[in-house]
Amino acid sequence: MKKKYIFTMLMISSYTFAQVGINNDSPKSTLDITAARPTGTLNPEIKDGIIIPNMDRARAQAIGNNSTPATAHSTLIYVNSIATGTSSQSAINIGSTGFYYFDTKELPAPGLWMPIKSSVNLDIYGAQLRIPPHNQFTDDFTNHSVSTYDSDNWLVISKSSTNSAANTPAKMIIVYEFQGSPFNLTNLYPQLTVGNNSALPDAYVANVISILNNGTSGRTRLTVSAVRIDNLTNSWAGTFLLNVLLSRRLN
Repeated sequence: MKKKYIFTMLMISSYTFAQVGINNDSPKSTLDITAARPTGTLNPEIKDGIIIPNMDRARAQAIGNNSTPATAHSTLIYVNSIATGTSSQSAINIGSTGFYYFDTKELPAPGLWMPIKSSVNLDIYGAQLRIPPHNQFTDDFTNHSVSTYDSDNWLVISKSSTNSAANTPAKMIIVYEFQGSPFNLTNLYPQLTVGNNSALPDAYVANVISILNNGTSGRTRLTVSAVRIDNLTNSWAGTFLLNVLLSRRLN
């Protein structure tokens, strides 16, 4: 009865005045909410604010894809989980929890959920990985009995070494696998820089071969080529670091 009474009063107020005030008698807009306790530290149990509808990605994707009727332009939601659904169709931009609004002008029709963030239209992720030693075939990386080179929630899945030859520097192909939720690879641009924590010079370069969501594990795998420019064939002394920056354009 209480819920029906409050709803009825709001409806009467809206029809009578075309504006609704909560905790005030003189609303200055269509809906004007005044905090019950706008200042001070007393009564922290009184929770002012507005709770936007919470839903998981699968639900947001379902209502965004549906066109009978289409979700209204500017609809606001909060996505509280990305464990369900996929980053595709109307949810192609839903790669993390947060606030999203629906934009009917974005394609494909009937529109896309757009993140509410700062003016920067990028999602940025950074990690610092470690490069295994060249020409040393230690215990099986797949079983991770050697975890020395696992770092920042990335595991070394495999590594192969190629010795230098005439006009050909030494090279390694390394596959890293991220152990968290797979990245949304749409409009993703990986960048690599190299360094070390020793006095040795940075005598190598690294390039991305591929970044894919593995069909077996479902996790993101980054394949990297690391090349020594000084033709060193033996172990690469020192702890060499691989700095990874993943930036994804949102719109």
